[in-house]
Amino acid sequence: MRGRAVAAVGVALLLFGAAAPSPAADELRIGKAAAVGFSFGVLDVGIAQGFYKDAGIDIEELNFSGAAKVEQGIAAGAVDIGLSAGTDLALIVKGVPAKGVAALAGPPYDIAVIVGKGSPIGTLDDLKGKRTSAATAGGSMMEWMAKELARVKGWPPDSITVVAVGVERTGKVAALRTHAVDALYDAPGLAFELEKTGEGKLLALASDYVKDFMVHGIYASNALIAQNPEALRRFLAAWFKTIAFMRTHRAETVAVMGKVTGEGDALAGREYDLEMPMFSSDGRFDPAALKKLSDSFVELKMLDHPVDLAPYVTEKFLPVKSGS
Repeated sequence: MRGRAVAAVGVALLLFGAAAPSPAADELRIGKAAAVGFSFGVLDVGIAQGFYKDAGIDIEELNFSGAAKVEQGIAAGAVDIGLSAGTDLALIVKGVPAKGVAALAGPPYDIAVIVGKGSPIGTLDDLKGKRTSAATAGGSMMEWMAKELARVKGWPPDSITVVAVGVERTGKVAALRTHAVDALYDAPGLAFELEKTGEGKLLALASDYVKDFMVHGIYASNALIAQNPEALRRFLAAWFKTIAFMRTHRAETVAVMGKVTGEGDALAGREYDLEMPMFSSDGRFDPAALKKLSDSFVELKMLDHPVDLAPYVTEKFLPVKSGS
């Protein structure tokens, strides 16, 4: 009888152990500066592949219309991690309670110069004296792209006029159709859509002349850094696992991105081929890129003097390099 009782207890313990719940996953609220951007669709690829779930993280995806709104979300305590523009660092310098925790993308392979149907503009040199688009008047990365082209070409600073056309695609395309602007700065996907309808074409990529740069970054709230640094580490490990997966799994990546961007597989595939080189494989910050960003903040009047951005970023939560 005693042996049977011991056996029964053993079975009960085994059953209890099998039924015991696994530790609860950490919930992280991830803010994306654009809902449909290829650059931030990396998050969706990682979710589809289960990399965040495997890392013990539940993702709440929050989509914003612009980088500044991501930082507003962080400041309000509504966002834990932001996937946003390099220009967010200027807002962090100004007091947003966050830190850059990874370089997301370097040179702007995801920013295209787009011209309309029948445009006489055939090269970047032809943009001198023309009008290009920006989402807003003042402080826009697209505005800086136009100013940087003038600087690289050795033209006077006012050689290109920047016109605010908003963030909606319909407004941007209308500005091109009505010749309110001679060229758009936007995602390559828009160029491909306009090529498809015969309304425009891709002239160049901003990365053709912008080299040392960080067009996108990953930002963590100070609250997350203080309260759950291990969840941040696991998030970043899953992010860079996703980047490695994307580089070797084109079809699977394009299938997700086609839905994220709303462009379908064919156009998302063209974006994949253009944009994959820009993604950082390890998240390390390039000092030259940070210096260029700091200079851009002054030119855009986001800051009144150059600032060393090193104190506003950290690499302590990035995956450890093999052999380190």
